[in-house]
Amino acid sequence: MFNIEWLETLLGMLALISAAFSVYQLHRAGAVPYLSDQPSLTMAQRPELYTRAASAAVVTVVLLILLMASQLIEAMSGTTPPTIAWPPQ
Repeated sequence: MFNIEWLETLLGMLALISAAFSVYQLHRAGAVPYLSDQPSLTMAQRPELYTRAASAAVVTVVLLILLMASQLIEAMSGTTPPTIAWPPQ
């Protein structure tokens, strides 16, 4: 039988890495200095870094959607016990 916990762990780690890369690219885009003698170089670098950050953010969202889908499948299959007993006993 397929163990879905490994898939959830993998998706969670990939989403975390992608989110960290997105934040790093945003930080780099904000740190690009304006070069008054070469404005075309500055104008080319910033949009490229923002595009990379946006792409990594989209990948993060897709991975998180897949993670939620795998948790939904796990919950619907009834393989996990309920985490909260209600009403309290």
